Amino acid sequence: MPGDLAKVKPDATLYQRLDQSLGYLYYICDQPLDELQGRGLFNNSLQYVEPFASWNRAFVRSWGTVPQHAGVLEQRVPAPGAS
Repeated sequence: MPGDLAKVKPDATLYQRLDQSLGYLYYICDQPLDELQGRGLFNNSLQYVEPFASWNRAFVRSWGTVPQHAGVLEQRVPAPGAS
């Protein structure tokens, strides 16, 4: 498992932890599966099988977009140190 290769540092930033989590996701999605042999996929791994492949593309495209409800959360949760 990737956790054996890259240990989480106690002082890791949020970005570093997110990056590591995505690495875990793609490690799992890219594992070859004997059950997918002979299906004509680029690689016999989960990342090329529908409907997971479509979901994964949508997930990646969503990075950096702001959810429509983000403003509501900002109105309800005060900033740290705010009175």
